[in-house]
Amino acid sequence: MSTENVTVKTSSQEAQSQNTLLNVPLESQFEGEVPLENGCEITALSMLLQYYGFQTNKNELAAKLTYVPVYEDEANNIHGDPQEGFVGNIYGGDMAMGAFVEPIEKVARAVVKDQYQVVSSRDTDFETLLEQVQMGMPVWIVSTVDYEIPSEGDFMLWQTKSGSISVTGLCHAVVITGVKGTNVYVNNPYGQKDEEIDRAVLEEIYEKMGSQSLYLVDAE
Repeated sequence: MSTENVTVKTSSQEAQSQNTLLNVPLESQFEGEVPLENGCEITALSMLLQYYGFQTNKNELAAKLTYVPVYEDEANNIHGDPQEGFVGNIYGGDMAMGAFVEPIEKVARAVVKDQYQVVSSRDTDFETLLEQVQMGMPVWIVSTVDYEIPSEGDFMLWQTKSGSISVTGLCHAVVITGVKGTNVYVNNPYGQKDEEIDRAVLEEIYEKMGSQSLYLVDAE
């Protein structure tokens, strides 16, 4: 793990903020022997795990994922639940709705075992996540494609066997790798390392996408 920390004072000299950039390995969901065109969530997890020294890749992790179909019961319009597994075809095509944090957490636990504690949440505030990054821990989050702030019209209600859930085709996942002033950095599974994004924009996206996050801490 490699961390570059620079501490700077505000113009008023009354407060300090820590600028941090973690050297998280980049992995693209589109490259390699078997691309995962719809596999942003598992590719982001792969990058996070590689940062901690786990010798893995997106395809090995994809093999550990639980999968559910887009339709559990098409006649009654009952869809697969992304809280239970990856919905649809991870390898490509339009028949996919991805996975929420719960199936990703299961894969992470299967890999790290008792070496680390997997902290998975749907209610951690964004500032707390950035504090983890500043302490040397990259954070997996659910974002959107091209960092578009989703509107109400971008979501649709899906009926699943467990009840109604809100989903959107804009769903994407990234790893927060750094913090600098009013910006944050992320590794994007589309192939971009340390992309710079306005902090307030990513925070709004994160909250609208259900505040889904995951990171590792040392096992007690």
